[in-house]
Amino acid sequence: AHHIYAILMRETLNNDQAIIHFREAKRIAVEINSYARSLLGSLNLGRIYLEKENFDSTLYYENEAVSIVKSSGWEKYLSTILYYMGRAKINKGDTTGALQAFYQRIESAIQQNNTDALTRSYHNLSNYHLARQQKDSGVYYAMKSVEVMKKLGAITQIEYHLGNAYEGLYQAYQLNDQFDSAYKYLALAQTSNDSIN
Repeated sequence: AHHIYAILMRETLNNDQAIIHFREAKRIAVEINSYARSLLGSLNLGRIYLEKENFDSTLYYENEAVSIVKSSGWEKYLSTILYYMGRAKINKGDTTGALQAFYQRIESAIQQNNTDALTRSYHNLSNYHLARQQKDSGVYYAMKSVEVMKKLGAITQIEYHLGNAYEGLYQAYQLNDQFDSAYKYLALAQTSNDSIN
């Protein structure tokens, strides 16, 4: 019950209540020796602390989640854990650690056949490289994101879908001064986004 209530609190942006209930859910999970619930508690606590920009706490809980994965072999959520770790590290200025987490996320997503995590991983790496004016890498990862997203279909989740992947490719080609390709993907992004709305 605490886990479900914590999710409700997180989704309604009541992070303080979400923290209280995820902690209680995690305490109960440890008490009853439930690796899965304990892992989800740590993962979600890390996520909330990331949203609150408390990056040390994010890394504490996500490292705890990684330890649970290693001891239990339950790797289903490893790519998500690595995503939150990478974001926390990048915000702390640890670019090397962040990139390592993002590349490990790709490996995990491939191993777990998690195409949603895989396309988001490519999208994150594309954004990372584009922000640093690394044009070729930006295009490469944006294209990889679109390729994988096409396998999933137009809509996977509201916050990331094919339109977002096309927008990433538009930005990558625009940065490379390849305007014909850029506008092609801008049009595809707008068409995809219109079909969702």
